[in-house]
Amino acid sequence: FTISHLMPILALTVRRLHDTGKSGYWAFYPLGCILLGIIGLFAIDYNLILGMIVGGIAFIGLIIINFTIIVFMFLDSHKGENKYGISPKYGMQGENEDED
Repeated sequence: FTISHLMPILALTVRRLHDTGKSGYWAFYPLGCILLGIIGLFAIDYNLILGMIVGGIAFIGLIIINFTIIVFMFLDSHKGENKYGISPKYGMQGENEDED
């Protein structure tokens, strides 16, 4: 279920981040933390302390990045146009308000 819904979730997250004027790469940062956690699991076989440190950093990073993305998702859309296009919430009316 999770793997089949990964692409639509990423697409919606990127669209919402673009609406708020943020880069869509924020949606992929948690995947980097998950990869770091997997590296930490393999490092446990080599050195227990090193693996625990890498895994802990990955876990804390995952929490911080996910919280940041959730805050970004609750931000209001930019009125008018940003570098990613016109906001679907405000449409063309955002440009008319800037002229007044």
